[in-house]
Amino acid sequence: MHLIAAESLLPAGPESGGLRLRLLVAPSGATSKDAYSVRADLINVTDNPLIVSALWAYDGDKGDFKDYFESALSIETEPQIVFFGIQVMADHRIKPQPTVVIPANGSVSVEWKSSGRRLKNKLTLPLEVMNPYFPTEGLFSVHAELKVAVSGSGKPALLRSNEQLVPVGGSSRAPKASSATVIGIAPERNQATLDQGALHGVEAGDEFLVRTGMGDFWLLTVTSVQDRWSAALMKISDKPFPSRTNAPVVKLGMKAGFVPQNVSETTWMW
Repeated sequence: MHLIAAESLLPAGPESGGLRLRLLVAPSGATSKDAYSVRADLINVTDNPLIVSALWAYDGDKGDFKDYFESALSIETEPQIVFFGIQVMADHRIKPQPTVVIPANGSVSVEWKSSGRRLKNKLTLPLEVMNPYFPTEGLFSVHAELKVAVSGSGKPALLRSNEQLVPVGGSSRAPKASSATVIGIAPERNQATLDQGALHGVEAGDEFLVRTGMGDFWLLTVTSVQDRWSAALMKISDKPFPSRTNAPVVKLGMKAGFVPQNVSETTWMW
């Protein structure tokens, strides 16, 4: 569906600070199944103009409000995709923030095309703003979040968009579980139990990663599957780099992220 046509069919997300956020995503690739047209609308739902400011974290962040809008838009998915973390500096912006005046009942928009299994091309604050790599094919539910400052308000407005369904790999089937929770540990057998099973697309041989320390990861390889849970063999991982031989152990409640198949590099983790 063309983005302009979709605009009239999709309500924006809930109001915050007099604003609403709308997300539009449509497949765009003629030759690739993983190419998308993306648009986001920041809508003033009041009868008065609103002065809206960016919230760049660093003085080195450059660009106008639209640059911030595109970079700071955070992508959430269902099924959830595990983010393994990346180190960032503390916020220390001193320079003035760029602003935009959104007319009464008006809007400001950003639009771009992405390729590969991510929806965004620009990213700021990677510990806070998500741009997940879709690790499996299937139909994902996607929302966007955006944090801005609104003149006259004592705190930033956090906006959440409407839902969009994104067919990854051109598939409309339910995706394989992209994350799981550790619900059982048998350290004497190097075995863990995950809360995702055959009903969630998990198969014997599937691999999940668990981060237990700053640079420590365990690889969980599924050995047997039931409807709603699966058993996995645990070993210290050499992805994305060799972990310590005495790496902190896997514990109950830890999140495990699905390892994409047929992907050799580890950039998908970040």
